[in-house]
Order: sequence, then C-alpha cells, then structure tokens
Amino acid sequence: MELLVSLINKSDAIDDLRLGEVITIQPDGWNWSEIELSHPDAQIICAPIFQSHAQTLMRPHTIPSNTVRGVKYPRKAYLLDLGKLPSSELFKATKDKLRAQSKVMMQNADVVQATIKVTP
Repeated sequence: MELLVSLINKSDAIDDLRLGEVITIQPDGWNWSEIELSHPDAQIICAPIFQSHAQTLMRPHTIPSNTVRGVKYPRKAYLLDLGKLPSSELFKATKDKLRAQSKVMMQNADVVQATIKVTP
C-alpha cells in the first residue's frame, strides 16, 4: 500500500493536519499527482501493510469535540512517529523545495513500530 503522510503540524486547529498523520492510503501503483509526489509538507511511504493496519491508521479520533481537559487532539486516533522510521531524515518538511525522494520504501514492521496511539 502507499501512504501519504503529513510532515507538519499545519496549525492548532482541531481539523488541521498533524505531523505523522496519514492523509490517505492507496493501493500499490497508485497514480499520484505531481503535487502529491513533490509537495514539501507530505511524503509518500510505500509499505506492504495489512488492510487491518491501514484501517487503524485511518481511524478517526472518537473523543467528543476532540478536546479533553483543554488539550486538543488530531483528527486521527493514530499517527506515525516519523523519528522511529528508518531514514528519518527523509521525513522533514523542506520549506518549498521538492522532496528528495517522491516515494520512500518501508517494511510492514517499520510502519507498525512507528504507529502511536493519540491518548488523553
């Protein structure tokens, strides 16, 4: 599967992208747009993850209004800790420059190990 992952915290708004948030997951060989392939704030990860893990990564956060004790939470219940992935230097936002690689190959275990649950 191919995962489009955010490399930034876009803002403090509840509905904005968070660092490590999986934006979308598509099947292998997906025809990504040029913008998706080169966007400085996102990276495509290709990894043979199971459908069940893909569903986990896309699961929405279920806390009412996404705010608990004054703390705001991302839209997704799970994020990727990009620092735990191999070649983590490839997952830094590039400030309006093209990505070093349009797609980064990973193993299933790499993605599973970097998956973290957002907790209150």
